[in-house]
Amino acid sequence: MKRIGHFIGGAPDMSGSESTPVFDPASGRQTGEVMLGGAETVARAVAAAQAAA
Repeated sequence: MKRIGHFIGGAPDMSGSESTPVFDPASGRQTGEVMLGGAETVARAVAAAQAAA
């Protein structure tokens, strides 16, 4: 099953301990899952964005 993560600082980031399912609206079948970002993920994304500016 496909796992969709984050993209932080120019690199894929699959961190996180929780996820939520992704469904195909036509069939109703689960096609993957999206990783949920918490406070640490947001902090790393903000720091990477500030460093890139």
